[in-house]
Amino acid sequence: MRTRESYDVEAGRLNPVIKSNELIQKSRYQLSLQEQKVLLYLISKIRPEDADFTEYEFQMRDLCKLMGISCNPKNYKNFRDTIQTLADKSFWIERDGKDVLCRWLTEIEIEPGTSVVGIQLDAKLKPYLLQLQKQFTMFSLEYILLMRNKYSIRIYELLKSYEYQRFYTVSVEEFKRRIQVNGYPNYTDFRVKVLDIAISEINRYTDIDVDVVPIREGRHICYLEFEIMQKDLRAMEYSTIQRKNGFARLEQRKLPRGKT
Repeated sequence: MRTRESYDVEAGRLNPVIKSNELIQKSRYQLSLQEQKVLLYLISKIRPEDADFTEYEFQMRDLCKLMGISCNPKNYKNFRDTIQTLADKSFWIERDGKDVLCRWLTEIEIEPGTSVVGIQLDAKLKPYLLQLQKQFTMFSLEYILLMRNKYSIRIYELLKSYEYQRFYTVSVEEFKRRIQVNGYPNYTDFRVKVLDIAISEINRYTDIDVDVVPIREGRHICYLEFEIMQKDLRAMEYSTIQRKNGFARLEQRKLPRGKT
């Protein structure tokens, strides 16, 4: 019989992340893999009925269990450092023909001697995260937890927001700007180091299948045409098995000697 503790972790992984398409498509930022996962975990704690941001509280050990890593002081410190760097980072979003500077977090508190964290999201994010009625993207938190490349999450969100169109065509340079890729001026390097890895993880772990066709102008690849397809039931069942196996591998613990 499943314990209450393990059930809560599994339920947490199924929480929906809901963001406006404007926030996904018109923002420019670069976050580490762990920063993105922590941020999306916080967003998944927003309730549909929330009219304002409250202090979202969680325990470090719950975050460790959710991500399938050990609950130890080193990982607590890593999360603490991640929260601090996330709070220190600002980003740009296009709004009404202007570039607006926003931040992700504010009002961060950690209870002394505990691993309890209280965080508020920045008030400027309210139009993009609260009580969304149209033009928003929703996905399950579990889809991104096993990803190992920081660009995979950002590319997944971006392509998921265009899923309703099925096809999304964008210039290579604009696409790099949206996901804030630094370097890789050569397309082959960009494809191998960023695009191929992201598409592989998206197709393996999420609810969509993605294919990309490079479009040439003369001798240079200038555009990318993505085809974004909702997975059928059989593919979703297979993807769910992969995610569960992935979490099982992350969460496996050495048994005490003499135990089987």
